[in-house]
Amino acid sequence: EGLRADLQQQIASGDCLLVVGAGVAIFGTGNAPCASWNGLLRHGVQHCAKHLPGLPPGWAEPSRLP
Repeated sequence: EGLRADLQQQIASGDCLLVVGAGVAIFGTGNAPCASWNGLLRHGVQHCAKHLPGLPPGWAEPSRLP
């Protein structure tokens, strides 16, 4: 009860910060591809490969995630 009361007091006074991870984003978006870290990085590499002319052939290959 003491820990809960302390947390409630911190929230009420505005001294609490909630940090959530990718799991919340994945669940909240219905498993959207960019909601996970791997998906976000994969999307970024694909975007760069598509929109940045002059990248060497195969530039994105070493960056691929499993």
